[in-house]
Amino acid sequence: GGYTSAIFLLGVVVMMVVGSVERLMSPQPIHYVEAMIIAAVGLAVNVVCAVILGNAHHDHGGHEHHGHADHHHHDLNLKSAYVHVLADAATSVLAIIALAGGWLYGWSWLDPVMGIVGAGLVAVWAKKLLTETGKVLLDREMDHPVVEEVRQAIESGAGRGNVDIADL
Repeated sequence: GGYTSAIFLLGVVVMMVVGSVERLMSPQPIHYVEAMIIAAVGLAVNVVCAVILGNAHHDHGGHEHHGHADHHHHDLNLKSAYVHVLADAATSVLAIIALAGGWLYGWSWLDPVMGIVGAGLVAVWAKKLLTETGKVLLDREMDHPVVEEVRQAIESGAGRGNVDIADL
């Protein structure tokens, strides 16, 4: 789920950049009051969702789990949802700043420029999430002490000769 969320975030990045470049090349009139209301409502919804997801992540960490990897997967799924909501909230803040600059000072170019800045921010978060979740998908998330313990158990339990594990 986390990996897929990161891929979707990268798709949103592409759409944000394309839309922003189009608006830079061919500016359109902006209805500032309506846009500010929508951006503010979007920010409020994202902040509420971030608080809920943050509490869920905190509560989830307090439960006892039978497997380390299972706990790690749940955390990454919650984290991916949390990062997605934070990315939305950050772009809402950038939109509000850009709309205020356009409305107060006539800087209509600020909205598409902030769109590109927001896309860069979302891309950085998505890349980090792809890296973290990709490690899980490729079974690279195991802790070194756990790997060493498994290696020792296999090598000592062989009993019939000398067994060396080159890669686990």
